[in-house]
Amino acid sequence: MLNTAKVSGTVQSGQFQGQSFTGQFQTDLLSGAAKCTGGALFGGVKSARFTGHYSIG
Repeated sequence: MLNTAKVSGTVQSGQFQGQSFTGQFQTDLLSGAAKCTGGALFGGVKSARFTGHYSIG
């Protein structure tokens, strides 16, 4: 089961500082939930797989 997150903002430093960016990413929260439950005693999920894209400008 894929879930989608959309992000946007302004680049804060580096070559593209001041330019706008947008992105869209998908992750499988079903398997992520199992990782979160399993990792609860150790501080939760530290990383997760995702696919997506972003653009600057």
